[in-house]
Amino acid sequence: MLILRILPTVLLALLVGTAAQAALPPIENDAMATLSAGYDSTATSITLTTGGGAKFPTPSTAYNVVWWNCTDYTAPHLDPDRERVRVTGKTTDTLTIVRAQEGTSAVNHDTSGKTYCLAQTFSKAYWDALAAEIGGSTGLINDLVDASAYAGGFSEAVTDVGTAVKTIRLSNDQPISANVTLHANTVVECTGSGKLSIATGATVTAVRPEQFRCARHRQIFALAGTGKIVFSLAGTVYPAWWGALGDGVADDGPEIQAAHDSLPAAGGKIDFGGGGTFKSNNEILLSKSDVVVQLGPATLNIANIAGAGTSNVHTTDAVLAGFKVTGANVKVAGGRITGVPTVASMQTIGVLIAGATNARVGGLQISGLFACVWIGGDAVNPLLQNVDCGSNSYGVELGYWPTTSSLPQVNRPTLLNVRAHNSTTGDGVHCASFTYDLQMVGGQYDQNAGHGLNLYPGCERGMVISGVFNHNAKSGIYGAYGPLTGTASGKLGIAKRITLANNFIAANSEWGMIVYLPDYSLFSSVGGVEEWTITGNISQGNGYACYFLDLVRSSFTGNLARGCTEDGIVLASVQDVQIAGNQSWDHGTGGNNRPAYLFQTAPTTGGSPPDNTRVTFVGNHGGDTRSGGSRTVNYAANLANITNSTVSANVMQNAATTDWQNTTGHAGLVFAQNIGTGTIGTAYAFRFSGAATYDPPSLGDWERATTTVTVTGAAVGDRVTCGHSTITAAMQVTGVVSAADTATVVILNHSGGTVDAASGTLTCEAWR
Repeated sequence: MLILRILPTVLLALLVGTAAQAALPPIENDAMATLSAGYDSTATSITLTTGGGAKFPTPSTAYNVVWWNCTDYTAPHLDPDRERVRVTGKTTDTLTIVRAQEGTSAVNHDTSGKTYCLAQTFSKAYWDALAAEIGGSTGLINDLVDASAYAGGFSEAVTDVGTAVKTIRLSNDQPISANVTLHANTVVECTGSGKLSIATGATVTAVRPEQFRCARHRQIFALAGTGKIVFSLAGTVYPAWWGALGDGVADDGPEIQAAHDSLPAAGGKIDFGGGGTFKSNNEILLSKSDVVVQLGPATLNIANIAGAGTSNVHTTDAVLAGFKVTGANVKVAGGRITGVPTVASMQTIGVLIAGATNARVGGLQISGLFACVWIGGDAVNPLLQNVDCGSNSYGVELGYWPTTSSLPQVNRPTLLNVRAHNSTTGDGVHCASFTYDLQMVGGQYDQNAGHGLNLYPGCERGMVISGVFNHNAKSGIYGAYGPLTGTASGKLGIAKRITLANNFIAANSEWGMIVYLPDYSLFSSVGGVEEWTITGNISQGNGYACYFLDLVRSSFTGNLARGCTEDGIVLASVQDVQIAGNQSWDHGTGGNNRPAYLFQTAPTTGGSPPDNTRVTFVGNHGGDTRSGGSRTVNYAANLANITNSTVSANVMQNAATTDWQNTTGHAGLVFAQNIGTGTIGTAYAFRFSGAATYDPPSLGDWERATTTVTVTGAAVGDRVTCGHSTITAAMQVTGVVSAADTATVVILNHSGGTVDAASGTLTCEAWR
């Protein structure tokens, strides 16, 4: 009931103002009291208990109340004998009434022992009076003025309103020839053809965009020359307010730029207001900070873009961007940017992040341009999330690509679930120069004319996790190491200290993954690409090797290579590298038989790369899972170029010719406990054994006996262990390979007494 009693007052205040309330019945909150006595059906004057009359309004206009038995019924609507009466007068606690109102009947309210109550509620009669009052109004609302009613138009209306809480109705075209400032209490309501035509040199200043209660899809500002509207506080603006049509025909660029320029330094939001295609023939400069551009689900078409652009982004050429971001904390979200790759010799970019901090691009599709997103100019913390870069000449470019460059270009970029695909000229993602602390998580990088991910020549400290790199015309992932400075073409940066984990790399025309040092003459002291961690990746079905690695101080663990056209895993002049727990199977095709693991020297345009050295090659598996004539591997592992390394506990199997090749003759190579064949059909042995029946003579304390056991395959220098099946006393049984295939065994009694052991089996094992 409380809500019902309050509601009429609220509606009156909002809808009809103070003047309208006088024509309506008065109302008080919580107007309820008990009657001092019972009354029959004819009474027209009733008295409330003391003080009850003060709770009810004085009837300047008669009003209705409800009368019911409140002893038996907690609410009036529950009493079947309730009666509505009309109050026409009040004297202290005595009310003058008219009986039987609003369809109720006059009844007795005088049952002995019962208490009767009277309450003012929001009844149908009150609602009908309210509706009639609103319907009979002239349409004018208190505290609203129409700019067209002033001789001086909108400017005079603003002056007249001043600081009062008022609404100015804008119902026609209002010319603004001098500066106008709206107070925070002023609201502008747009109806009909209402808009502000702001002349050159004039500025309309408002506190925030929300002061304009206008449809987001219609024009309310028309600017001439340097005329403008500016806001002091952040809010949401719509390019349509400045006349952007989004019809795919008209040039909306100036209107979009004007919407941005109206925002304060602290930023705000530019909302394109839904669908449509907005054409922009000029680059939109997002120079304010903390700006959100809500493009989606609209499209920005820059096929006819023009202007001076930004130079030295791609060599010495200038580029033009749909959005050029220089302000901090700018976000471009949703929608699509499209166009053509080149306009009047200018290359087009969807979003150019030029030296900005914390720029974010998300949920955006960019296609048909020279490049999707390009980041450089010492940009810090850029984030690309759920961006689709498809059918551009290049995908995502990190770092400008001049003939000379300075450090740094991009710091701490993050790519989350980006799809860079179908680039017609270059890579999906390219670290063009000097990119630091790259983080790529998820995403798909496929069907590009270049590499899926190109870390050459400019990425240091990067992490690439759970991406998909497949069907690229070059490699899935490409990393190389070039000089920091220099005049050699294309050698502008670095690619080191990278982590590649849990990526899927498949069906690329060249290598699945290649990491190498192109020119050893420039980095003779380095010897390879430095400090990479490569783990848990899958590379299969690529046109060249699954992995080609020229690394130093790195680890390559837990990766899978499967079914590549050339070699499985190529280790080229690696140094101080752990290679452990990898799988490599089924490489090569008929007539082109390839190994699972190949140790070779690195290819180079200069210098003399070393053999693989200080390598820990442990616990790897490889070979061919196929059988018979379908086997395509001549050998599973080729150790042609390896020195001063450990090769142990590896399993190579089912090669067509030999599982292990070139395992001997290497300085400092420890080759132990490996499984596989050295020549077809013969086990490549690391353990040799032999046994013979032997009855030791009776031996006194510290006496010894000597015999020999044939151990086929054993060679002088192998380690030997021996034992006798009946010796249980404290007797020492030792052996040595005294000649090829022969172990000499010595039994020494140091039990403290004479021992005559029974005849038994004497066994020896030689370990190499």
